[in-house]
Amino acid sequence: MAFVRFLGHFCTICAMQKPKWYLTASLCLNVVLACGLLAAWRRAAKKDISLTEPFEVTATTNGYVVAYQKGRLFWTVDHGMLSMNIGPDQSATFNFDSTNGQVRNIVLEIKPTDGSSPYWISDFNGDGIPDQRRFERSNEKQAFYRGEFRSLFATNGAQCVMDGGKMIEVKFDGRSWEPNKAQR
Repeated sequence: MAFVRFLGHFCTICAMQKPKWYLTASLCLNVVLACGLLAAWRRAAKKDISLTEPFEVTATTNGYVVAYQKGRLFWTVDHGMLSMNIGPDQSATFNFDSTNGQVRNIVLEIKPTDGSSPYWISDFNGDGIPDQRRFERSNEKQAFYRGEFRSLFATNGAQCVMDGGKMIEVKFDGRSWEPNKAQR
């Protein structure tokens, strides 16, 4: 409260002086207030550091691993990869071009809560649309074909899916699974 009274008294004195003096005094006061704010911010930042003690940062050969809650949650930052994990069985991994930041591909590792087989969903081209799902226990692969996941299997060296009871030979063209041109 004393500071507010001082500030009011200071402003009254400055208002009675020549405008040049008032501007100089105002500038000095702003500098003092900015320095006080910076000091308060630094004190607060030091307090925040103590709140982040559960984080553990480990440098690896190519990047960093940041763990939280004793490793229950962690993420890995590498030169072309960012992976966020919930325990060892669930993650989202983004592989990207480190020169321009464009996402190259995405892999989601999912462990269902109902106890069914964990699986991975892959987005081969990083466009945000899933391209393949692979189950851990059976190693079954499924292609995201015409808006839904369909079992993907090999026949005579070709990859195929079932569509309306018909076996369709497919290939990934860099964007999506499409019927092989020989079958069109």
